[in-house]
Amino acid sequence: MIVRFRSLEKPKEDEFSLELSKLHNYDDVVEKVAHHLGLNDPSKIRLTSHNCYSQQPKPQPIKYRGVEHLSDMLLHYNQTSDILYYEVLDIPLPELQGLKTLKVAFHHATKDEVELSHPGAELRLLEVFYHKIYKIFPPNEKVENINDQYWTLRAEEWKFAFLSLAHPDYLQDSDVVATRFQRRGVYGAWEQYLGLEHSDNAPKRWSYAANQV
Repeated sequence: MIVRFRSLEKPKEDEFSLELSKLHNYDDVVEKVAHHLGLNDPSKIRLTSHNCYSQQPKPQPIKYRGVEHLSDMLLHYNQTSDILYYEVLDIPLPELQGLKTLKVAFHHATKDEVELSHPGAELRLLEVFYHKIYKIFPPNEKVENINDQYWTLRAEEWKFAFLSLAHPDYLQDSDVVATRFQRRGVYGAWEQYLGLEHSDNAPKRWSYAANQV
């Protein structure tokens, strides 16, 4: 049969036609389309079926090898179409189907710039809900298990610092923390701390003095 192909970007215009067999499988069809377009990689072709009632492309494209034959691509309920829509992808369709988009807030969503302590600094990914950390993802966590629909995902540098007289000195993984703390008498000891950097999201409050009548 003759199948009319339309670019998904111009769904009202026939771009070219190909004579195909209804028994052609998924690979046969995309190979024919790729050959006509002069494309070396047929896996970069994504097809979308035609809705015979709305005369528009179906909302969801055909998945990679998601149908067996051309006849399945053209069938819409009890009607058979002669139209298919195509796209040329930047990456192979199997690879595209394996991708997942996640919205991640990096360190502090209200800051214009986020600086790392050094170029090779490691980040940790957190699952946050109502400003409370519910999970710290291990580096080997599969992306398919991460959900950003109900939780906020936050990436931040897990930064420790040694503080002496309120001055932070960021620690490296190779540093021995114990060597930073030296006995300086009773009062001097209170001037040394181990600090963990985090963003201050607390609402700003009026000072006590400003509220005095």
